[in-house]
Amino acid sequence: MTQVVAALIRQGKKFMIFQRPETKTRAFQWEFVGGKAEEGETLEEALIRECREELASFFGSTNPENVIFTMNTTMALNT
Repeated sequence: MTQVVAALIRQGKKFMIFQRPETKTRAFQWEFVGGKAEEGETLEEALIRECREELASFFGSTNPENVIFTMNTTMALNT
């Protein structure tokens, strides 16, 4: 089963979303930071990895370890 994680990053009433590039599937659609969990990864590990990868790219850092964030796990969505 494929498991997917997403980060809802909010500042005040605004949420951070990204528009998919023209070269990717679902081009130009909007999405939250996130992606698929890799084999053997917990959902928390997947979310941390995805945030580091995508936010480092967004902010221009060459080292994803330079992206620092905190997690609030008080709200979870169950499907």
